[in-house]
Amino acid sequence: MDTKGKILIVDDEVDITDFLSGFFELKGYTAEVANSGEDAVSKVTSYKPHVILLDVDKTNYPNDSYSRFLLHIASSRAAHQLWLMNYRESSPLLPDALLERIIR
Repeated sequence: MDTKGKILIVDDEVDITDFLSGFFELKGYTAEVANSGEDAVSKVTSYKPHVILLDVDKTNYPNDSYSRFLLHIASSRAAHQLWLMNYRESSPLLPDALLERIIR
């Protein structure tokens, strides 16, 4: 099955990763989810995403897993694009707007 590209969504909030992965899959992309820094490091190597959507709230990542993940991305040139996300109750989740920026 041909897809438009592979997206890795990294966020500790399962509701957000489930929502975004479902959205991108409906739009024709393949989406993988990582809910921890350790899982993200493993998946970026095995999955080889074109785009990584990364939660910027690093307080929920244990030890230095967030920093190790960023260093891994930078050193391996693991993805074509890295988007940092920060969703709060006061800022709506707008996946269509995010997708529009990704495909530019």
